[in-house]
Amino acid sequence: MPARRSITVAVGQFHHGKNRTVQENTATIIAFIKKASKAGAQVVTFHETATTGYSASAIRDNGHDALLECERAIAAACRTHAIACVVGTAHFSERHGTIHNTALVIDDKGRSICRQSKLQLVPTDHWAVPGDDL
Repeated sequence: MPARRSITVAVGQFHHGKNRTVQENTATIIAFIKKASKAGAQVVTFHETATTGYSASAIRDNGHDALLECERAIAAACRTHAIACVVGTAHFSERHGTIHNTALVIDDKGRSICRQSKLQLVPTDHWAVPGDDL
């Protein structure tokens, strides 16, 4: 098979609001994944903190376990629909006891292949610590 010369990327943008749960945001993300795959996209991207919303209390209140389950569900949807995904999410570092504002990359087989923590934070990122590597 010849190498692909182009890639079709879909963008999933939605209002996550203060009162939406991680589970509600995850369901919206999965619906976008399915729709983008049906439309022929190879990758679908989502905005910063798509899983939690941009609220420090929502991020802390949902906790590590809810975000791990969210990531598993998104990965399963990517595998089911054979599409890669880049999704903005908070990430709890168990090793350091910190929270990062990250972009998670999942391939079309549902494997988490990369996580990039935001390096340069803005004042509203007060809930996160900056990443320190690429």
